[in-house]
Amino acid sequence: IDELAAAPKGGALAKGIEIAGRMIADLRVNSICDGVHIMAIGKEEVVPDILAAAGM
Repeated sequence: IDELAAAPKGGALAKGIEIAGRMIADLRVNSICDGVHIMAIGKEEVVPDILAAAGM
């Protein structure tokens, strides 16, 4: 939350994509779960960006 709150004005979306990508990558690398469900309600067009940020 603090990381997102510290994002510059207009940078929240990019920061959110970065955070989501990092979290997904961590889940994958550490075999924490078998998959994720990305709900980008109203921003479906950023799903490929999230996957790219996750290294997928």
